[in-house]
Amino acid sequence: METSLHNAMQDRAGRVLRVRMGLGIVSDGEIAFLLAAVRRAVARSSIRDVARQSGISHGGIHNIVAGTTNRTYGSTVRKLRDWYLRQWAQSGDGLTPEVAAYLIEQVLAAIEPGARNAAALELVRSVEAIYTSHSAPRPAWLSVVRNEYRNVGEAFPKH
Repeated sequence: METSLHNAMQDRAGRVLRVRMGLGIVSDGEIAFLLAAVRRAVARSSIRDVARQSGISHGGIHNIVAGTTNRTYGSTVRKLRDWYLRQWAQSGDGLTPEVAAYLIEQVLAAIEPGARNAAALELVRSVEAIYTSHSAPRPAWLSVVRNEYRNVGEAFPKH
């Protein structure tokens, strides 16, 4: 796999993936997810607060909110990931299907992209089995995420 900042490829779901400065594969979807999280956080507080919490400059956060950011580089992606996970852990956004899928992608980041969907489905099924074995109600996001990964897998059957 090439590791140039501007090299792109597609995963099995057709999502554009980019290899960026030691970050492994960063999808355009992940970037959009993180930028949307920044915008929501600014709407709840202020540009200055989000800049302080994330370690990104006030101007950088302003550009994200204004939609004038054309490229998101390695150190910014790293800071946004760290900030988002800290915010989520402090109950900033709750666990929606989108957040759950993002967390699964982070957990499985070391898995080769072509195998990541199958690994994600395996992980989700394991979590379902844990809930079942403990006779606990499954969270609403679990079936949504499972269906998403299963649908992607069915669209690209193994040969």
